[in-house]
Amino acid sequence: MLAEKVIIVFGMGPAGLFLARQLNKENKIIYGIGKPDDIGRYSNVLKGYYATETMDGVEEAINEISKQENRRIGGYICSDQYLTMFLEENPNLFKSIDMSEPGAEVFELIFDKERLINYCEKIGVQFPAIYSGKDIGCNSVEYPIAAKPNIKRGHSPLKKITVINNQRELTSFLNEATNAGYKIDEILFQKYINGDNRWEYGYGGYFKNGTPITEVFFVQARQYPQGVSCYTIEIVDELLRNEIRNATTRFLREIKYTGFLQFDLKQDELTRKIYVLDINPRPWGSISILTPKCVDISVFREKKDMGKRCCWHFPLKEAASFRNKKNVSYKECGKIGHGSNVIDLFDKEDVKPFLAQPVVAIKKVRIKLKMHKKRN
Repeated sequence: MLAEKVIIVFGMGPAGLFLARQLNKENKIIYGIGKPDDIGRYSNVLKGYYATETMDGVEEAINEISKQENRRIGGYICSDQYLTMFLEENPNLFKSIDMSEPGAEVFELIFDKERLINYCEKIGVQFPAIYSGKDIGCNSVEYPIAAKPNIKRGHSPLKKITVINNQRELTSFLNEATNAGYKIDEILFQKYINGDNRWEYGYGGYFKNGTPITEVFFVQARQYPQGVSCYTIEIVDELLRNEIRNATTRFLREIKYTGFLQFDLKQDELTRKIYVLDINPRPWGSISILTPKCVDISVFREKKDMGKRCCWHFPLKEAASFRNKKNVSYKECGKIGHGSNVIDLFDKEDVKPFLAQPVVAIKKVRIKLKMHKKRN
């Protein structure tokens, strides 16, 4: 945990909100910087909130907080949007405030997906095969493939993940991407791993020098849209946990990772081989699945694993998740496992963010409609 008394959380969506609540347990003075429609802005654990999505606005907010507090400031990034902004527009920000968890060098490594995958291959961490722009242009690929926009700012007009099954679908996707303003080198093309979402796992937590302080393994059973979990089931089977550890531990230990981290993984339903799909160097969207582990002690402190399963829900997205055909049915989810339920955002000591969800949902719809009108 950062030593500074004053902490800024960059990005106050569900991940930032969870982190702010954990920092409050450690008696930190917490400020939030995020989007106008970030749900965490309504939390009572924040001393102040600054709504800005520009580098100038962020710098102005930091200066104002510095003047108010008159002491050194620490920061945690909880949104790809702010991570991208800092790396591309003002890397010196990592020196002006303490963001040593995990630090600028690690952020830079994980931000560059091709560099990350090449690094992981050298240390024995397996990603699905990547197809270059040349491979795509010549149609030298083995279908199905997964296409992922590698732009992490604002609202992407493309899906987070698009599964492409043949050349006709590839041509259609490339046309859609071009119309949305994407270049081919701004999209990551990978071999698609077989299986529905019962085979898609997550592993994350808070780590210190590569060792987990608080960790959780889970099945990303229901997602909407694909790539964004709305119902996860904690994994308590030790054999599967060890398989996931074997697929991820080398990365954590090789760079002596300190901070929050989450792996997206998938097990091929035919070969049973586990691949890393993505690595997120920050608190992730469904991180509040850790809530039952952090009742009496914060996420930053070591605790004994009680071996009890938890199921995490995001009800608003769950309501629309029937549209994703790769999701596991609730009947099948019950066979994977039952456990205590965690409802995202809810905290009886800080209820306003949970109650504000309808208001925030309306704001998000308005923003998307404005963007759609601009594109047309």
